[in-house]
Amino acid sequence: MAEVLAAAVPAEAGKDSYGSNIMVKTVDELRAMIVPVLQQALGGQLVCIFAHGNCAESLFVPGSSPWEVSLFVNGLDPKNIPDLSVAQKQLSKAGTDLHYIFTPEMVLHAGDTYPLEFLNLSERHILLHGALPIEKFHPLKPWLRLQCERELRGLLIHMHREVALRGTSTKDLQRLLSIAMPRFLPILHGVVWLVKNEEYPTDNLQCLKTIAQEWNLANLFTRMQQLPKDAIALRSLAGDYIMGMQTILQTIDQLEEST
Repeated sequence: MAEVLAAAVPAEAGKDSYGSNIMVKTVDELRAMIVPVLQQALGGQLVCIFAHGNCAESLFVPGSSPWEVSLFVNGLDPKNIPDLSVAQKQLSKAGTDLHYIFTPEMVLHAGDTYPLEFLNLSERHILLHGALPIEKFHPLKPWLRLQCERELRGLLIHMHREVALRGTSTKDLQRLLSIAMPRFLPILHGVVWLVKNEEYPTDNLQCLKTIAQEWNLANLFTRMQQLPKDAIALRSLAGDYIMGMQTILQTIDQLEEST
């Protein structure tokens, strides 16, 4: 099952593969580089800085993809939204993408809207500065189940369309299948939490192992790592992947009665 990691964590692409001018190799280097920049830009408004997503994985390869970083600030007054344009240029040079800007108040009032995002951020992060307001976030099962169902349905709708539009283009179908699992992985982490009594996967590998065991999809993930070279086989694989995700969706839909 280790081979599925390449779909979950981008393969090493070498220095500067994302346009970074400075190769940040460790969390300590990341912290030393970006914390002063954001402190200067935000001052007393800054609550915390944290990295998340694939860069929080133990097998993350610096340079293979950006360091994903988000912030909590004290307030986001629409009339006085902080200007981070200069800071963003400096962050980009360090191979860092600034993803989200939250306020602590959002955690109190958006837990029913973004339970999946908050769960993933709470469980998969590296704290760089301050205290994370969602450190102990615990979603309500009905809210998380509903979002996982909605997100799965949305991705499947798009995937049906994308497969139909790719026709017999081997190159386009390979590109579509190469990004399929990374698109679904954040949702699958929430699915595992739901079906495994609130046990969150330790990493992407465990998540995929659990999904494969729960729905007997191990062969599917292996095939997704060994993409065929002709369009007919690729379309068949895409169909099998869609069917596998639909099986998971049916399970999540059935959980509605018990949540």
